[in-house]
Amino acid sequence: MLKIPDPIDFPLSIDFPRAYPSLSLWALFRELPDDFYVEERLGFPLTGAGEHQCLWVEKTSHNTHWVLSALAEYAGVSEGDIGYCGRKDRHAVTRQWFSRYCPPVGKDRENVIITPVDWSLFTMEGVEILSVDTHHKKLRLGDHEANHFKITLKDVHRQDVTLVPGSLSEEEKHYVVNEIVNRLQQGVPNYFGAQRFGRDANNLTMAHQWLVNGVSPPRKQRSMILSAARSYVFNTLLAYRVHHQQWNRSIKGDVLVNAVPVVSGSAEQPQSPTGPLWGRGRSPAQSEALIIEKTALAPLASWCERLEYLGLNQERRSLVLVPNDVSVHWQADNLCLSFSLPSGTFATAVLAEITQLTQAH
Repeated sequence: MLKIPDPIDFPLSIDFPRAYPSLSLWALFRELPDDFYVEERLGFPLTGAGEHQCLWVEKTSHNTHWVLSALAEYAGVSEGDIGYCGRKDRHAVTRQWFSRYCPPVGKDRENVIITPVDWSLFTMEGVEILSVDTHHKKLRLGDHEANHFKITLKDVHRQDVTLVPGSLSEEEKHYVVNEIVNRLQQGVPNYFGAQRFGRDANNLTMAHQWLVNGVSPPRKQRSMILSAARSYVFNTLLAYRVHHQQWNRSIKGDVLVNAVPVVSGSAEQPQSPTGPLWGRGRSPAQSEALIIEKTALAPLASWCERLEYLGLNQERRSLVLVPNDVSVHWQADNLCLSFSLPSGTFATAVLAEITQLTQAH
């Protein structure tokens, strides 16, 4: 049986079990920003009119908040007046939307004059505003439908039992492509990525200090820490089911949803079991599924109790992640992948089922 870490014993493990047998491959990841490209897809048209300017921005080697701060400063507004749909990776080239409140009458709700901004004069190294549009409401976290990824894994090589690396033959490369496509078509465990837990999983340490020891974090960090705690609870349940090979099939009492992402126009949607995003309310799981939840999460009972007390409502998340628009090919010894994932899911969950990574950043 999988050993679930006791939350009192730190550091907590975020090395969760994998669903598929190892391909015994190693690769260099994020050597250059271009090796990890992400493009946000809203999934809805901008209205072309309204009180919010929308900026289509390409950034290189910047995190989302740095860019948001620069946009707010340039526009002469508070950071809270800048909206965005998702936080994008720093060590990457990413394209995403930002919005800025700018009523056409020139005044905000407090009758403060807001002047139009000429975004063509905005400059920031590594940042380019590609286009400007308008919309009837502010963009908020999770509003976008999906993210499309183009990822290059460099110097992919075989690692044998003697730990002597070797390049792959053409036959092996063909097998690897077919195996990867097959795995992604079946789906991978829908883990929250390590970035959710902070550097050296420090968000989880702060979560334990808050939830168990009563040491409250700074107010600005509370949402982030609660999110990390809920994500870890979910990953713990998913890890238990991966270990017992129950993650991608329903068992008695499961709460089912369409496996993500939903493919529009499909006559039949594959059903996925779900796990809890912990909060107030009784778990809708029943029978065998409920017993498994209680067993897997018993070591985190104190966390779950406090998450309920802090007012979060319980939600469900699919255990299975099925990428869309999958393409895999080789360029010499570099493996090039592209795929789309729904908002709130992680490309690292996909990569973990393909190869061991040596992170350049």
